[in-house]
Amino acid sequence: MANCEPNSALNCSEALSMFQLQGQEPISTGIITKEHFFLLKCFGCSGYLSESPVYSAKDGSCNKCHKCYGKNANDSNSYFRNLLYETFAEKLVFPCHRSSECTGTIRWGEQSSHDQTCAYKAITCPYPGCGVSIEMFQIYSHFQGAHTVSIANPVTIRILANNWDLVAFRHGGRLYLIHYKTRDGMLWLDVLAVTKRPYPCLFSVIVTDGTRYYAGAEPCVAYFTRNLFDMAAMKLKLPLHSLFPYRNDSSTFDISVQVHSPCAQLHVHTCSLCGMASEWDFRLCGAEIICFSCHQNQVLCPHCGIEFMDKTNYPSTALPFLTMANCVRTASLRKSNAVRVPPPYRTLYNRAEDYTEKATSHNTAV
Repeated sequence: MANCEPNSALNCSEALSMFQLQGQEPISTGIITKEHFFLLKCFGCSGYLSESPVYSAKDGSCNKCHKCYGKNANDSNSYFRNLLYETFAEKLVFPCHRSSECTGTIRWGEQSSHDQTCAYKAITCPYPGCGVSIEMFQIYSHFQGAHTVSIANPVTIRILANNWDLVAFRHGGRLYLIHYKTRDGMLWLDVLAVTKRPYPCLFSVIVTDGTRYYAGAEPCVAYFTRNLFDMAAMKLKLPLHSLFPYRNDSSTFDISVQVHSPCAQLHVHTCSLCGMASEWDFRLCGAEIICFSCHQNQVLCPHCGIEFMDKTNYPSTALPFLTMANCVRTASLRKSNAVRVPPPYRTLYNRAEDYTEKATSHNTAV
């Protein structure tokens, strides 16, 4: 039998024996028993071999993932890429290697994306001078026990303007850290925790400052929105100094933070065309729903013949912003600087008005 790769000391039949499940039925569902998953772990990091490329030792003693391969200078001579295993493992569903409590399932090639959202991922406490290593879902309880003084309710938070300051609050299973840096005049918003079972929910954050004023003594209110769709960690920085040139108190900022999470409107839908679940979907003129992928291939509604997005058909990712500031579509507010519409939604609103006109003209013609 030919070798798997040139100059390889291990032939295909020997490579297959390294991953065979003795006495087991042929795999048909892509799931194997937990007691056999130890055969599919990397010798270096103990993670599952769930991404390509996978390398096997020529003597059949161990296997390595692509991250661990090459750390030793002799790896190129002692290991070969096991294409046979990669073909075999594409049909498998892997568990999370961090904790038996994690219920997430990982298909071939999805390990990196799971690592970003896994609630059991080890992180370092971001509080200055702490440095404790904890699992991601424990970060809020850690703050309650060790940094209680920094926790506030997500309403009005006063931050010192002339110092480095940090405040934390919890909403929807996530911990938000708000800290202001005098050096660069930036307000930073960090999202650093997820629930044990991440759910599809879109977060938008509005930050307003009631203590600053425009020239003319009018209260300055600025809206900042950022969509956080089931992400484990991200950063949002707001340049307060440049946005609010006038203020009545130079020592503090009064920051009002609101987090909107319309979970009821953003539950996972099933596409009526492909049957796949999708968090970003489009509604037909009836009750049916299609996913974003199918929308790219089929633009016209099969019922009415117009494009899928009509006046009742905003993408799910826009719902929180529409809920919080649906008046931004009015001409008066569009022309003012009181409400700043994020660039991605400017196009959305313009398209929505076009679709509304199409739907109106279509109904009139009928």
